[in-house]
Amino acid sequence: MLNIKAIYLTLILTLFCGHQVRLQASPKILVIQSYHRGYEWDRDYILGINEVLGSSYELKYFEMDTKRLDPSKYQEQADKAWSFYKQEKPDLVISGDDNALKFLAPKYQTVTTPVVYLGINNNPRYYLKGSPNNITGVLERPLLFRSILTLKKIFTKKMNKIMILMDSGTTSKAIFNETFRDKNKMLIDGVEVHIALIGEFSLWKKTLLSLKSRNFDAVIIGAFHTLKNEKGDHVPDYTVLEWSNKHTEIPPFAFWKHGIGKGRTIGGMICHAIDQGKAAANIAKQILEEKKKPTDFYPVNSDEGQLYFSRHELSRFKITLPRDVINSSIMMD
Repeated sequence: MLNIKAIYLTLILTLFCGHQVRLQASPKILVIQSYHRGYEWDRDYILGINEVLGSSYELKYFEMDTKRLDPSKYQEQADKAWSFYKQEKPDLVISGDDNALKFLAPKYQTVTTPVVYLGINNNPRYYLKGSPNNITGVLERPLLFRSILTLKKIFTKKMNKIMILMDSGTTSKAIFNETFRDKNKMLIDGVEVHIALIGEFSLWKKTLLSLKSRNFDAVIIGAFHTLKNEKGDHVPDYTVLEWSNKHTEIPPFAFWKHGIGKGRTIGGMICHAIDQGKAAANIAKQILEEKKKPTDFYPVNSDEGQLYFSRHELSRFKITLPRDVINSSIMMD
């Protein structure tokens, strides 16, 4: 009888220990977010990461929250993120968006842990020293040229001037640097495309209200998440969108899906956060499962773009989409 009990006990312990080994063997991935989960971009790329990695990995998250915090707090948040990294000891880091890479790149380059970034609007070399062998990832580029070509197709009159209105956050500055080469305007297929980076909500309002009198045909509302009021407090993004939608005298468009819909903007050629998450997760998976090295992956731009339009806002601005544009678009509300 004792032998039978001993056998059963041995089997139970074996199964339990085997289960423990499997749990411990699950690779741990730390996702360091420049922003926060309440921000739709972050929610979407996390969905993409989870779709690829599923339940085979232990995922941990740290939110730097730099869309809402003052820039003076960014380095402090990066330091907290690094403390969390040292506590968790992940097998790999997924670094979301420019601020996480900008403020943590010096730390990433002191360790051998693989780092896969996503959502990088700037050239990564501005953040990295040399060519580190443990870092690679996915670039994000607003689909500016295709956006302008699409807008030209849907306007019945000749389009001459477009304003791109953005906040003065890290993403906006990266786009200004990387796409516009630090110039306030450029010519795209005969259209004069201007860009304005604004930090104060009062100036944002004044600029938007002036566009019609300055003969702009349309406005693309890009990033709008780091604006401050007269007291220096953060202005919620929904407040910026609602005010802009209500007061604009020219048709408003967008680069990102969270800016489209009733009470927001009409639509546009959209960068997909889900695709960014999937692309970064696929690189991470190959590094961890196939033992590939980050240096095996050249930084990629995963996003081919997708047209989104709001039926309500199209009707409000009396815009009728051409049939070929409708057929290639996702219609909202």
